[in-house]
Amino acid sequence: MTSAEPVIPVVALGDGVSRIAGRPYTPIDLSRVNDQVVRLALIKGEYHWHHHEKEDELFYVITGRITIQMNSPYADITLTEGEMAVIPQGVEHCPLSDEESYVLMFEPASLQSAGERSDGPNGSSLDALLPQKAGSYSRPPFYFGNGDDCRIKIGCPF
Repeated sequence: MTSAEPVIPVVALGDGVSRIAGRPYTPIDLSRVNDQVVRLALIKGEYHWHHHEKEDELFYVITGRITIQMNSPYADITLTEGEMAVIPQGVEHCPLSDEESYVLMFEPASLQSAGERSDGPNGSSLDALLPQKAGSYSRPPFYFGNGDDCRIKIGCPF
């Protein structure tokens, strides 16, 4: 009896796009990395305002252009193909896009993909964004990049 060599799975993003089948805001899990999951989603139109109480969320745009709306004191950010940003835990946000945009999201596997819904930019869950006890804080959203324009561009055709 011969033993087969272990095979490392290869994920084709195009296969994930086919699985989404044009349905906006229905993320699919592509892969797990430790306690994290890599999800692919189609962003088109506006999602609902929400936050993630205990988790950061990374958005990486593969194709298209998305805007992530955020409440003050944060400014809205727009990401294009090859750009990514991390939305820190507790930050109220609402992704939107006028065009079909495919996005990878890197987040803890335990994260609810719908987030914790709010009543909008001035909704009642806004209290959750404010420090409630000593030592609590909120980090600003940030881009990964070269320091000049705080962005990174990576080509990723599929």
